[in-house]
Amino acid sequence: MKNLNYLSLGLIFIAFFSLLTVSQAAVIPEAQSRFTISNISDIFLNSGETKTLYISIKNNGDISAYNVFFEIIPDNTSAIKVVGTTKNYFKEIRSNEEKTLNFSFFIEKNANEGSYNIPFFVRWKTYKGSSSEALEFMETLYTALMVSSGKAEIAIENIYTTPPLIKSGSNTTLNIILRNVGHAEAKSVKTTLQMLPLFSPINSDNRFYVASIPPNGTALISYNIYVSKGAGSGVYQFNLQIDYEDGASSQNHVEGMFSLIMTGDPPININNIELDPKRITPGSTGILQLTIINSGTEKIKDAKVRITGGDEILTETYQFIGTLNPDDPVSTAFGISIPPNIEIGNYGLYIEISYSDPTGQTFIKANIYEIKIFPKKPLIPEPYINYIYKGIGFIAIVGIIYFFLLLKSGGFLVTKNK
Repeated sequence: MKNLNYLSLGLIFIAFFSLLTVSQAAVIPEAQSRFTISNISDIFLNSGETKTLYISIKNNGDISAYNVFFEIIPDNTSAIKVVGTTKNYFKEIRSNEEKTLNFSFFIEKNANEGSYNIPFFVRWKTYKGSSSEALEFMETLYTALMVSSGKAEIAIENIYTTPPLIKSGSNTTLNIILRNVGHAEAKSVKTTLQMLPLFSPINSDNRFYVASIPPNGTALISYNIYVSKGAGSGVYQFNLQIDYEDGASSQNHVEGMFSLIMTGDPPININNIELDPKRITPGSTGILQLTIINSGTEKIKDAKVRITGGDEILTETYQFIGTLNPDDPVSTAFGISIPPNIEIGNYGLYIEISYSDPTGQTFIKANIYEIKIFPKKPLIPEPYINYIYKGIGFIAIVGIIYFFLLLKSGGFLVTKNK
């Protein structure tokens, strides 16, 4: 019979393990399209002529725009008339892509020298993330057409506001780009904006000064304006007076008319969206709370909230709010119950608020909100798992080296008993 005595035992470790990874879907940033006039074939027109102009429009936004309509808003008082169509349409304009508009203009024979601003109303749709719901946007672009003379001449090249949409009861910055389209330097340039009753300057007067503008040079003038709550939707005509000196120190005075468009916005807004708990995981429950406010000036009624796209995670999708007084926030809550086997990722909720004004007209305001489903946290945090893996590997390597060193040195003894 054989008895084996071992002087030392070798350590052999066999570790089977898997790496745990947390998969997180990318959060879609807020993005939108934004258009600018990048080029125009000609800005100089003569009285009594008809000319077709080619205007390049660029999408400077981050995403594509669809069903894009460009329309010139007719101005019967202007000496420049649009001949033929006033609209151009494109099915899609991708990010950083340019498209060319073409419009024909007729200049009346008795047109005064100076600049004439042409407003373009732009309307388009975008899609947020993977949602199939379209979001509609609007803005107004401006370009100046002018009759120039052989001296220093200041013209309004472009007008834009910040923010792009002007709302009553808010502040806006009116930015006007002046260009010297003449052949001499314009000095001591002073602009005076004729304010309308519902518009007033903020921390400044209605005058702006520029030392000089060289030939073909530009200057940016800005006015900070408060728009009264009584300003309704519509087109507001402004007059800008420009005084300057040319190379011969002669005084020059020109006036430019331009329009600002205020678009109606539903006065009801979602003031806050709060998710409790902040981290939603499979099998968990919670609450989605909306704070809704009437930012208008009149009482609204029959306000209702309906959410679509959350059938898997919401316990209810409809809430009746009723009457909302101006500047009176109201909160409503929707229960959340996450199935244990739900797929990890982002879930888009389409929140639609419908209501009626005092005249009985019905309006709808929509928002998109994303709820992110996180995976459950592992029992052992991932950083500690990495340390455990490294420790197991280190011990295994040391044990194997020690085992082979014993073999080489004859450290294992075997005796036989007869």
